[in-house]
Amino acid sequence: TIEGATEELRLFNHSGLVWLESADGRQSGNVPVGGQGAVLYEEPRVEMRPGYRNLLLDESFSSLGNGSGAAEGRVWACDHDPGDNPPGTHEIVSEFGLQPLRFLRDGGVTTHGRNFCAQNIGQNGLNLKAQNYEYLALRVTFSVDHASLGNCGTEGSECPLMLRMDYLDQTYLDSTAGQQVDDGVVRVVPPGGDAISWFHGFYIKVREDWPVRCSSCLQDHELINEKSWYVYESPNLLTLFAPEPSPETIVSIWVYASGHEYDVRIRDVALLAVPQLTEDL
Repeated sequence: TIEGATEELRLFNHSGLVWLESADGRQSGNVPVGGQGAVLYEEPRVEMRPGYRNLLLDESFSSLGNGSGAAEGRVWACDHDPGDNPPGTHEIVSEFGLQPLRFLRDGGVTTHGRNFCAQNIGQNGLNLKAQNYEYLALRVTFSVDHASLGNCGTEGSECPLMLRMDYLDQTYLDSTAGQQVDDGVVRVVPPGGDAISWFHGFYIKVREDWPVRCSSCLQDHELINEKSWYVYESPNLLTLFAPEPSPETIVSIWVYASGHEYDVRIRDVALLAVPQLTEDL
């Protein structure tokens, strides 16, 4: 991932080999996998900085194995909504040397359904202020092979792929200031309680009379090409919500397919954080 700014060019190395060199050729360096490097223009020089830290476990769903059943020790809770008729399925498949998670609902069904995987982030959630991050983003690699609905349905919330983050803001934490455990940590409600949800979706068909943003979404859903792999990285979740209160505690992360018919593949789900830079490394 390359980001250009007035003073510098920044690069995050997700995989592979990366070599950075200053404009005058006097400084250079290898950016390790998971690391960040920067080329400064004015001086000029090369800096190595802390890279992404993935705050989620099992980003490739390796603990799920095959099939749709539940199992102990899995960090992802995957299922379909209880009222789905018929229910969709989720399973790990092998395609083109990859092993993505596949959400599938087909057979000409014309009723609503949803298949999801959710990961709770600890008993008390993730306190962002305590961690002192400067950047936080959700990154997902995915492909939508089929969806029967245009846009995201009549409510703008039935995208074949949707991302969801449940969080608590300062307003909620202020209202629970008296509810503390012995170590002084605010007790966090479980997902689906008082948590606020951020949504973002992707669709492959256009229907002009249906919305492209759900009522609780900050951004329009995104039109993509079917049967193509994408890597989506959200804007900085620490600044995206302004002027509304930003997340203070993250409770859970969801990825799900919804609508009538859908066929979606997902891999490499990560909640990427970059700590505040305190000194040059």
